[in-house]
Amino acid sequence: MTNDIERDPAYSDDNLIWISAGEVSGDMRGAELMRAMRDLDPTLSFAGMGGPALRAEGFEALLRIEDLSVMGFTEVLGSLPRIAGLLLRMKRLLAERRPRALVCIDSPDFNFLVIRMARALGRSEEHTSELQS
Repeated sequence: MTNDIERDPAYSDDNLIWISAGEVSGDMRGAELMRAMRDLDPTLSFAGMGGPALRAEGFEALLRIEDLSVMGFTEVLGSLPRIAGLLLRMKRLLAERRPRALVCIDSPDFNFLVIRMARALGRSEEHTSELQS
């Protein structure tokens, strides 16, 4: 399927909802959202960045919130290469998977970059959402 995605820039996985939850509170809220959306449409699938609550719901955690968690200015500075790597990996995965929608919860500094990447890949504003817990 990857070859089809590379050949067809209009490809989109119409059943995939990408969730980017960068904090524990966002992970819990994302799991609630996932349950509600699945109740409305059981054919939906969910992937992206999440933690234990989302994974417990069957979420395909391609990236884990545990890899993003940093506190304090010094720790953030030391983690910048790892965070940049997460963003690059997320950009590649978004390009490959082409989700139907992107939902970003919490971690606004990180998720605003995710939203910009998604827009650059052809997702319009109405396909993105940033939620705060």
